[in-house]
Amino acid sequence: MKIDKTKIFHKSFLLIFFALLVSPIFPQNYNLLTSFGNFQNAETFSINSKGIIYVTDLETNEIFALDTLGNILNYTGGFGWQPSAFDQPVDVFATSLNVYVTDENNQRIQRFDNYLNFISELKTRNKGNEKESFGYPLSAAISSFGELYVLDSENVRIIKFNTFGRFITNFGGYNYGIYALKKPTKLTISNNNNVYVLDGKKLVRFDQYGNGINIRKLNKDYTNIRIYNDIMLLNSKDEIYLLDLDTPDSFLSKLFLFGSSLNYPVKAAVIFNNKLYVLTDKEISVFTKN
Repeated sequence: MKIDKTKIFHKSFLLIFFALLVSPIFPQNYNLLTSFGNFQNAETFSINSKGIIYVTDLETNEIFALDTLGNILNYTGGFGWQPSAFDQPVDVFATSLNVYVTDENNQRIQRFDNYLNFISELKTRNKGNEKESFGYPLSAAISSFGELYVLDSENVRIIKFNTFGRFITNFGGYNYGIYALKKPTKLTISNNNNVYVLDGKKLVRFDQYGNGINIRKLNKDYTNIRIYNDIMLLNSKDEIYLLDLDTPDSFLSKLFLFGSSLNYPVKAAVIFNNKLYVLTDKEISVFTKN
């Protein structure tokens, strides 16, 4: 019997391609450079373009500003509901000018300058406009135009405000068809102002106007998502994966950490100035690529 080698090649190629498509591949290796910090129960962090690291701590209800060597530049907080106090600061997003803290149980977003001086707060629950009302926010991010996107866990949607805190629109709610969010946990925003939302085992992408673009199925439940210079890092409690947004349909690359004494679970991870910063509940570890 004559064997058709061309058909065998095509079948083999398709099997390999499918395996690559559904599996995270292309591992990247990182070596430990240093570790710093002495947090009680750190939740997440953000690094601005100046290299200032902002860390929220759920145990102390504080936010810390550190340089990339681990020196504490400033801190603020403590339990409460007055300005600069928090009740579960579950997320932070830093720009070159401002720091936005998601204050979950106080149902507001607090805005600070880079030195953690209080500027303002945004709180819309019980103000009479259901379209802009958010309760128990889980995450917030700022676009390059200064627009604020808030992940509203109470109504399971995203609400967009302008630079003055005025309502623009909401999206991702129950009437959004396949783009309706189910169990969203974190959001972030890319350089081109696409909004990415972790929603269970899905990564949902919207444009800046709230139109659904695509949904990417994930292989596990990730707990956090961060973007810096269009490099996205997703992490579970014990693994970190990278996605280059310049090629958004590319494969997830697993990051392997060497020389690490990480006290898991991983809370968040960011690549800044070609270094990998990994936050656990106690400290930040810094890695360089092998």
